[in-house]
Parts: sequence; structure tokens; C-alpha cells
Amino acid sequence: IKFIEDNDLMATRKDAEGLEKTLQAHRYCYYVNDAPVISDYDYDRLERQLLDFYEDHYIEPASTSILNTVGSSLASSYSQEVRDYAKELSNV
Repeated sequence: IKFIEDNDLMATRKDAEGLEKTLQAHRYCYYVNDAPVISDYDYDRLERQLLDFYEDHYIEPASTSILNTVGSSLASSYSQEVRDYAKELSNV
């Protein structure tokens, strides 16, 4: 993983797009494959660098930016359960 030093901030939008793709790949490994490749700390550092780039260059991240999403869709190995909370509460 290449980290950018604080005094050597990314200079181009192309670098930011590359960092977005890197973060997307790590997020996929973490949430979908349940097999993270980097630590949470390293992921957070990369994400912070991307946010710093946008803030320092007064650029609004695209609505599809990884910075505007939380988590990921559930892997197909997880089952969903539908619960009737009103019925459960009436039995209390």
C-alpha cells in the first residue's frame, strides 16, 4: 500500500479516482468476501487521504463516491429474517 505523506498531497483528480478504485476493491474484500486484505486502520488512512484531497481542492465528491456510501450490500451467504414486531410486542 502506498501512503501519501501529509506534505505531498495528491495533485490530480486521476490520483483520487485511482484511490477510489483501491478503496472499492478493499471494501469488496471486507464486506462481500469477508476476507479483508488490509487493516481497518490502513483503510481509514486511505479514506482520509481521499477526503483530504477533495477538501483541499474544494471539490465535491460525486454522489457515487465511496465517501458517500456506508457499508456494502450483504453477501448472499447471509440469510434475512422477516419479523413481525407488532405481534411480538403484543405477546409481552
